[in-house]
Amino acid sequence: MIEVEWGQLPEDFSRGNVVSAPDERVPDIPHPDRWRVAPIGLRLPWLVGTETVSLVGMRADLPRWDICLPAERPVFVLPDQPQEPARMWQLFIDADARRAEILWGRSWFMDRELMPGEDREWLKRIALRGERLT
Repeated sequence: MIEVEWGQLPEDFSRGNVVSAPDERVPDIPHPDRWRVAPIGLRLPWLVGTETVSLVGMRADLPRWDICLPAERPVFVLPDQPQEPARMWQLFIDADARRAEILWGRSWFMDRELMPGEDREWLKRIALRGERLT
């Protein structure tokens, strides 16, 4: 795929078809990158949070807009789970409002399916702390 050659999609993005795959393979087929909603031409590699993002030509009154990311990220702390930092899932830039928003996320594997409503109980147990980036 040309998108893989250009570095816009990971090499293992296409993992098969969930409709025709055996049930035991279905959870492994969808690639985590499928949640990235930006058009492929506007995607960046995974950002850490220390980068400067530059927009050029997005506003007539602002030929170049440099956005310095905050150099810190959240760490979601869940009992009995390894403490790993969040990933930056989305950087949304509203050029008209001159505003940038960052969506951080973290996922972990469970050894079973959650019962209805159990996700809300898990959310109550999550703590959040900040981590300074260098």
